[in-house]
Amino acid sequence: MDIDTKILTGVIVLLFSIIVYFTKKIFDNTDSISKDISDIKPKVEILWQDKLAPANSPRQLNERGNDILDKSGIKAIVDEKKPKLLDLVKAKEVKTPYDAEKAIKEIMKQLPLHCPDIVDKLKNGAFETGSDIESILFVGSIYLRNQIFADLGFSLTDLDKPKTDD
Repeated sequence: MDIDTKILTGVIVLLFSIIVYFTKKIFDNTDSISKDISDIKPKVEILWQDKLAPANSPRQLNERGNDILDKSGIKAIVDEKKPKLLDLVKAKEVKTPYDAEKAIKEIMKQLPLHCPDIVDKLKNGAFETGSDIESILFVGSIYLRNQIFADLGFSLTDLDKPKTDD
């Protein structure tokens, strides 16, 4: 090998090493960004929920939330599906009001999966109220919680206390 070939080989190895180094840095930063986004997502969710039901304990619908409840059809859907929804919540065997509220939100979020017959109603409700289906389901979760909390053995005023066995 002559000197030019050795220099060229050295430069290629050096460039390859630099590329590997910067590629690793990019992937490390991507992981960091992913973690940051994961931390931000719940905070953004709380912000949009506050537009419909301010963060008090317990959350209650504000004027916009009540408007969606009345005009979207979610109130009638929850009233119609209440026995099934109550059974789904009871199946989660919640121990605290906080856990019950969380389970109710999750079940309502998945309502189109549990009750596919209501999807068109949700879409029409979203159109009628100028909101999205996720907002309608959130409003429905607050309404459902208020309807079934006593059936679960909880009081809305005791959201941080464990369930009592009377």
